[in-house]
Amino acid sequence: MGWSHEELTLAMRKHVSAEYAVMVDSSKTAWVSLSIPFGLFRKVGRDFLLVHLVRDPRGVCWSAMRKSRGPNNGSRPSSRLFESLQAAIGWTASNLACEIFGWSHPKNYLRVRYEDLVHTPAEVIGGVLRRVSLSAPSSFEPSDAKDNRHQLYGNAMRFRPLSLAGLREDMAWKTLMPRSWRILTRTLCWPLSLRYGYTRKIHELGRRL
Repeated sequence: MGWSHEELTLAMRKHVSAEYAVMVDSSKTAWVSLSIPFGLFRKVGRDFLLVHLVRDPRGVCWSAMRKSRGPNNGSRPSSRLFESLQAAIGWTASNLACEIFGWSHPKNYLRVRYEDLVHTPAEVIGGVLRRVSLSAPSSFEPSDAKDNRHQLYGNAMRFRPLSLAGLREDMAWKTLMPRSWRILTRTLCWPLSLRYGYTRKIHELGRRL
């Protein structure tokens, strides 16, 4: 229908507001969507919460490069270098957009680390629920939850039953990502890596190498 992201989100919110207390928009901040949190906040106001999910930039960059070409497809070094640069700059731009939002609207901002989420999911999700005035359940048992997962687009895993016990940290980058790419990503992303607590891991990895 030619609706913008904001128009679609607000229409969906109006549609489900009689039955649900909270609606989750799982969109990501990327090159073409850096302004989404600001636009939704202008429309929703104090009822809007930005959950800023951060991850080690090396893991993000490796995942992006692996999806686009595959780790063993024989692509040229120049192409791999471009993909690495693009992913690292994108990681920085996306996180900076969220940081600016958090600085501007601290009461409507919550930062969560991917590594904490996969290792202590109940604790992290419980904290998110409390920020939107919901009580965490006594236990997080696997749930089909198909009645309220009206995603229009996304990873195929959205069709599977939810299970926190099944969460696993993707650490493939630690063994498969070439050393030169890790160094490049570390160099480009070090300011925010320091802010998010990834510098110690970077130093330890450097000593092992």
